[in-house]
Amino acid sequence: MIVKLGNWSKHPLVRRLCDELAAIEGASKKTTPQRCFIKLGDATLATLGVEKGKAIVEFKTSEDDYAAAHGSPFVRPHPLKAMAMEGWLKAEISEETQCRQVLSWILSALEGQSSG
Repeated sequence: MIVKLGNWSKHPLVRRLCDELAAIEGASKKTTPQRCFIKLGDATLATLGVEKGKAIVEFKTSEDDYAAAHGSPFVRPHPLKAMAMEGWLKAEISEETQCRQVLSWILSALEGQSSG
């Protein structure tokens, strides 16, 4: 199945979340017209984009937050089986509160990595 990807930088929620994640100490941002990749060292924290006009965030939570994130109506397991098995989720965000929630899950996962 081919998914039509839009220009992420034209979507205000995706652009704002990409900028906020890139501002994390040590994080870097790599972009293509279709995706914004946020990395911390060699690890990918999140990918952001637009699919069929909808803001999409692919991310991984901490083990503690996985159930809450997975149970959210705007989040589902990643459609690629290998990524889903590694704990990656895919969120379709349409409002600021969802954007804030995804950001908090990503930040919580980072805190867990630094203390673990």
